[in-house]
Order: sequence, then structure tokens, then C-alpha cells
Amino acid sequence: MFQTHDQRVFVPQGIPDLFSIMKRRPDCMIWAGGTYIGTSQIVRLDARNRDLISLQRIEDLQRIFRTDRYLELGATVTLDRILRLSDRFAPASLKQAILATVPAPARSLATMGGNLCIANEILNLLPWAATVDARLEIRRQGSVRFVAASKLMNSLGEPSLEIGEILTRIRIPIGRWNHQVYQRIPRDEGTGSPGLGFCALASIHKD
Repeated sequence: MFQTHDQRVFVPQGIPDLFSIMKRRPDCMIWAGGTYIGTSQIVRLDARNRDLISLQRIEDLQRIFRTDRYLELGATVTLDRILRLSDRFAPASLKQAILATVPAPARSLATMGGNLCIANEILNLLPWAATVDARLEIRRQGSVRFVAASKLMNSLGEPSLEIGEILTRIRIPIGRWNHQVYQRIPRDEGTGSPGLGFCALASIHKD
């Protein structure tokens, strides 16, 4: 994590502490893995001029939980941890999406929540999450709400989070899929095309 000489970095130890800091300092930038902030020049310059809140020590945001109905990932679960989950535990298409689009050196830092919440750019995991009908837990001090992944971005391409809200958990339904495919058509630097992601899920019933 970079830091300028007059910049402050707050490291909350839990979610209540996080909301307390966010309430006192609403202009702080939330920092999870920092991989996008580090590679985007505009965002990196913005981050240098703002105090930061690091989520690295909030254990609730790092938890992985699975039932017969869904897989639940804390927002700061790294993509590398997801790849190391058993194939019976995590959807194959999620792993394919990560492998197809996130460089190996970044996977140990990049987080599920960070990938979903980048403003003004839809990265690879949001279309995947919308396809599987994932639900996102959005919390603020004193309240919790769930939104469909397909509803996360507003018409301006920004996360539809209100002031004081943060994505805390991703709930992924467990589908009995016989076939799962994720493919990425990369960005065309010559034409400026942003690239495309293709996700398909299929299940067979009664032959």
C-alpha cells in the first residue's frame, strides 16, 4: 500500500469500528486489495489525496460459508482463496472467470468485493454474478439489505451504494449445473473495444 507523508490510513478491527470511522470521515477511500487502485492512474492519484480505510483486519469480511443452498463469500475474500476451494465447494464457472481475466500475481490481493464495486467499469465477476443470480449483502450502521447482483450498478455505471454503505457479503446460489462455461474475449487495443465476457450455465433434467 502506498502512502504519502500527510495521508492517514485507518485500520478498523471489526465492522462496528469500520462504520464508526466511515461516519466520522465520510471522504475516506475504502481499500481492500488495492489492485485496481494500483493499476488505474486516475484512481491512484485520487487515492493519494485522500485518507484510506483498510479492510484487511476485519475477519467478518474474510469468511467463507457454505450450505446446501448457497455459497457465501465475505467481500474481502481473495480470488486466490476462491481458486483453492474444492470444486465441490465453489462453482466451476466462477473459477473460470477468475482464471480468464485476473493475472496470477494479482489474485492473492484482489478481492471478490473489490472486483464487483469498481466505479465506471464493469469487471469480469459482475456479469458472472448476475448470471448466477447472486445476492449482495449491503450494510450500513444499523441496517442490512440484499440486492441482486444485476441491480448493483446504476444507470451511470457506478455502484448503487448510498453514503455510509458498504458491500459485505456475496451469496451465490448452489445450482446443479451439468455444464458451466466462462470465456473472455479480450480488449482490442486497436479499436478500443472493452472486451466481452460470455457465461453459460446448463442443467439436464429427465435426460
